[in-house]
Amino acid sequence: YKEFESDTLNALTNALSKLNDATEGGGIQFVLRPANDRWQKRGQLIASAMKSGKFSDDSLAQGVMKGLGGLLIPSLANTKADDKAKSEFKPLTPSQEKVLQLIAEKASKPGFEMVTRVVTAAPTSEEAKISLNNILSSFNQYTSDTNRFTIAKLPETEVLKQFIFRLFSLGKPDVFSTEEVTTLWHLPTPRLETPNIRWLRAKRLPAPSNLPKEGITLGKTVYRGMENIVKIKDDDRRRHIYCIGKTGTGKTTWMQNLAYQDIMEGKGVCVVDPHGDMTDWLLQRIPKERIDDVIYFYPPDLDRPMGLNMLEAKAPNQKQEAVAQMISIFYKLFDPTGTNQIIGPMFEHYMRNAMLALMADDEAGATLVEIPRMFTDPEFRKQKLAQVADPVVKQFWLQEYAQSQRGQQSADMLSYVISKIGRFISNDMMRNIVGQTKSAFDIREVMDDGKILLINLAKGLTGDLNSNLLGFILVSKIQMAALSRADIPENERKDFYLYIDEFQNVTTDSIATILSEARKYKLNLIMAHQFVTQLDEKIREAVLGNAGTMISFTIGPNDTEVMGKQFAPEVTANDLINIENRQAYVKLLIDGAVSKPFNLIALPPMGIARPKVGTALRKLSRLKFGRDKRIVESEIARRNQLFRQNEESDLNSPRPENMR
Repeated sequence: YKEFESDTLNALTNALSKLNDATEGGGIQFVLRPANDRWQKRGQLIASAMKSGKFSDDSLAQGVMKGLGGLLIPSLANTKADDKAKSEFKPLTPSQEKVLQLIAEKASKPGFEMVTRVVTAAPTSEEAKISLNNILSSFNQYTSDTNRFTIAKLPETEVLKQFIFRLFSLGKPDVFSTEEVTTLWHLPTPRLETPNIRWLRAKRLPAPSNLPKEGITLGKTVYRGMENIVKIKDDDRRRHIYCIGKTGTGKTTWMQNLAYQDIMEGKGVCVVDPHGDMTDWLLQRIPKERIDDVIYFYPPDLDRPMGLNMLEAKAPNQKQEAVAQMISIFYKLFDPTGTNQIIGPMFEHYMRNAMLALMADDEAGATLVEIPRMFTDPEFRKQKLAQVADPVVKQFWLQEYAQSQRGQQSADMLSYVISKIGRFISNDMMRNIVGQTKSAFDIREVMDDGKILLINLAKGLTGDLNSNLLGFILVSKIQMAALSRADIPENERKDFYLYIDEFQNVTTDSIATILSEARKYKLNLIMAHQFVTQLDEKIREAVLGNAGTMISFTIGPNDTEVMGKQFAPEVTANDLINIENRQAYVKLLIDGAVSKPFNLIALPPMGIARPKVGTALRKLSRLKFGRDKRIVESEIARRNQLFRQNEESDLNSPRPENMR
């Protein structure tokens, strides 16, 4: 190869690339094995004889020493020790000097016995012969004064047998040095000009030898022709699964398959879907024995809205937790970067006391819809304060708030609260959902009874902000329900699997609590999203620090700095960017220990779609858990003299400095 100006592999691969993909096939096979050192000794013997001038001038033309394989060597067949004419010393000619040098170079390197085969297949014999000749002609590049290939035609059945079983031919095979073998074949380099070569875009890594044999299937791994199914045990799932990947890389299908397996195994499942495709896909695959377990939450169903009340709590500690979660939700919705420029301590202070005062009335219940009336309706406020036992809350309303009514501050605060709450309660769809005092389903019951809760928050129909609010409320209620399981023994707590796609849109800073504490309450998270930059630093550290199993489909260049550290040193940034669609790198938790990264191939969509089943389940769920719109609106109207005014957006609403 050192004597060639271009890569010799080009000619061979170019010849193969000319085959018709649809009707023709072809292959070049090199079968080799290490040769013993007898060929080197023979080469040294020949070189010694040539140096002593024991060959006639025409000896180079007499034959080839086949044991040296392809290299033209003077034959010793006619040399006789007693032939005085041959034994006389004669100076070497330039051509003999060249041959002597080549013999010495070749004999100084390790050798391999090698057989080269070419086979082709085509619809007709003539086409197969044409393809064969095209490939054979690519070997002409190796022909020179001292090297050449000769073609040996064998019966078709014999050739196929030798090709299939990679056999050595009968007789003495040719011997090639390591440099000659490299010239014939080597791994393609980027400089190779042949089209249609399938390049390995990312590194392939072997799976650990202790892959679990039980649990749900994450996918499969293929390494050097060996295929293994990748499973994860239930106990390891309690340490949660984190998945990242750009859109279109296969992570949604992967999540669907996991949720489908959990449903088929009778487990409790909740899927929070911001797009709607996953929940619709799962609805069509619900087995008949689990039809009664399904709850399908679909906000755009205006005729039969399902209630979802964040302020629904009985015990004092639950009320405090619900309020804290609601405050965190407001921060995430309106001030996600934590600048305190949009909402701040004053807003939090007023909102907390308003919600706690409303929640003190257990009989009437409390919702977000009543919050404005706490600031605008003195009679309503008086009725609610009569139920308040908390002295701190009472003091706020009777003293602090009363004093704040002087001047412009009261109007400013009212406008500020309305600008945040009003956008939800003035929306018919949202008001009829968050304005119901009793939620359509009990999250704790869903978890304990192992039901299937499918949350379709399709943003195109629900709206971004509305979708995020409902997602925040649902995830927060699930967290509170999980923590409330402290009232039953751990061995009685059923595993419940929470799937959240685009989880950055529906999780607050309390995700750290879920990840660290929820394991003992058997709330198991499967979280997915697209970019690391979607997570603020606190949530990112909580996720990366607590997720037991980590999966990375194709990611963008900006994410490699963070994710590269998680998969280093086995996986590089280039690997994370270039891994093929539907493939991922995974660090799998196995019996509590994290494995080294290895390749994972996502499986095709599981189950059989039954659209009629999906349609029937939608109707059944809305009848069981939804309520007639007219009844809901009538109840809300009775409880509230709705405050109506033109609400402005956050950016345009008044924002006095003393309200921060």
